[in-house]
Amino acid sequence: MNDVVIDAGPIIHLSQLKLFNLLELFPLLHTSTEVWNEITRFDLPGKKEVEKAENIKVHRVSEKEKSAIRHKVKKFRLQSLDFSLLALCLKLAGQKILTDDLELRKASEILALETYGSLGIILRAYKNNRLSLSETKESLNNLFNISSLYLSPKLLNRVLAELSKEKKR
Repeated sequence: MNDVVIDAGPIIHLSQLKLFNLLELFPLLHTSTEVWNEITRFDLPGKKEVEKAENIKVHRVSEKEKSAIRHKVKKFRLQSLDFSLLALCLKLAGQKILTDDLELRKASEILALETYGSLGIILRAYKNNRLSLSETKESLNNLFNISSLYLSPKLLNRVLAELSKEKKR
């Protein structure tokens, strides 16, 4: 199934870089009312973009659905919002979750879900010719320097080096 669930992180971080449009790489995105409320109620970056987005469907996830997932990922430090996203993935039989939250990524792996973060979305845009090599490098540097996402310098340098190698082939 092609259902993709999205957390607040990629919405916020891509919006901070004026790259929210890269989420159009996914024809339909699903999120929980908890994520939606977090972004729109607290006026976070991405609020205006997400309110206008036509490819984001918001779902209510019940306490019962969240409880059903809690025992499977109890060793992780997750919040109610995180449980709502994992429960939504299972409810939709979705295989992918977009998140920049490391703990949520680890829990997702236990459930055999594919995870992608803002960095992965930017690289996907490059592979789909939505960004040029120079735009991709600039976006990755901005993700590190401008957005509120923490990226280690080591990871950023490794990704930039791989991009440079790939272009030389």
